[in-house]
Amino acid sequence: MSPEPGSSPSLFHAGAALAATVCRIHRDGVRDRPDARVRAAVGGTYADLWACTRLTRAGEVRESAATVARYLVPRILLDAADSLAAAWGDWFHEDSELAADHRHHVGRLADIAAAPGAGKRLRDVAARIPSLATGDDRLAHPLTAVPPTALRAPLGRLVRALEDERRAVLRAAASAAQTSLVDGRFAAADDPGLWALADRYALLALAAECLDGWRLPSTSQARPPGDDRACLTGELARIAAGLGLAPGVTGQSWHGTVYALATSGGAGTVAGAPLPRREFARAGE
Repeated sequence: MSPEPGSSPSLFHAGAALAATVCRIHRDGVRDRPDARVRAAVGGTYADLWACTRLTRAGEVRESAATVARYLVPRILLDAADSLAAAWGDWFHEDSELAADHRHHVGRLADIAAAPGAGKRLRDVAARIPSLATGDDRLAHPLTAVPPTALRAPLGRLVRALEDERRAVLRAAASAAQTSLVDGRFAAADDPGLWALADRYALLALAAECLDGWRLPSTSQARPPGDDRACLTGELARIAAGLGLAPGVTGQSWHGTVYALATSGGAGTVAGAPLPRREFARAGE
């Protein structure tokens, strides 16, 4: 089956890179005994795809989400695809169709991330900060209406930590608005502090999109709610790590579950790039 890029080349190429990696894992017969780095890389890439798919879909109906997606999705998915090298090891440079396919898709992700306009994409995110300061932004409101105490661990712990970070970003936005805004725009657009604040805002916006409607299936084929819960936990842990929150908050308990989803022949479609089942069959799945 040959997937088409569709509306998001980044999602397509990251999904295809993951699919090639999963096929190589199956072909080598090591799916059930991966080392910790492989489990983290494959599970992390799957969780990032799950989250970036949600953010991209939200961007189809809301410009604020589209602004964050244009900045964040290429960067996150390139980092995730790069991490898959841990699952390839010495196979990475082998002369095989699967390895060449993987390298091609990671290269295309790098091209997309390096495309002209990266600075503008971050400036567009920073331009959302005044709306956050005035309360006219999704992040002016809690990440979820569900109390963290009602969520089982580690999800509740992650939501609580990210909610604390959201409030800190809200305070920083209000302070920036008081000291740096002229006619609703930032006077010092080259302020490194503003770029750091915009990046924190973008990561929290991604967390909000993961939490909004996360109980709904992430593909047209309904999946058990526990699958989406595992992906949500994994992605919130990765976002928390990206924000520099304590390792005790991020945790690793989700690695095995999401790795199992990513390497399962029945896991369905990964961001528009179907896992090639003929490859699984040849690998003895």
